[in-house]
Amino acid sequence: MRRLTDLVGRMGLGVVDAYVRELIAYTERRTRAEAAKLPRGVFRSEGLVDNDGFTEDPVRLVAEVTIDDDGVLFDLTGCNPLVCTFEAHRKPSIPGLWHAGKYISLAGPCPDS
Repeated sequence: MRRLTDLVGRMGLGVVDAYVRELIAYTERRTRAEAAKLPRGVFRSEGLVDNDGFTEDPVRLVAEVTIDDDGVLFDLTGCNPLVCTFEAHRKPSIPGLWHAGKYISLAGPCPDS
């Protein structure tokens, strides 16, 4: 935060705001361009991870990924609830999405018919 404040102090809020908005727009354009190359369909996978890193309980991961002309939608309905830990409160979706993507990759694409 200190570096951003310093940057705003040097460049001005308007300039920094314009660059941040363009960076977000650029990221969206690139992401949409890459997503447009993906096969269309609904892909589903599920599996278990040995534990969540905080308990010894296995964690059930379920992911359904819908790829259509509007983009990519991750639906994690069916996964175990989040574990209430400090780390889970800071980054609740990163491990779930990473593991879901890993399982989908390992399982290979299986479009629903």
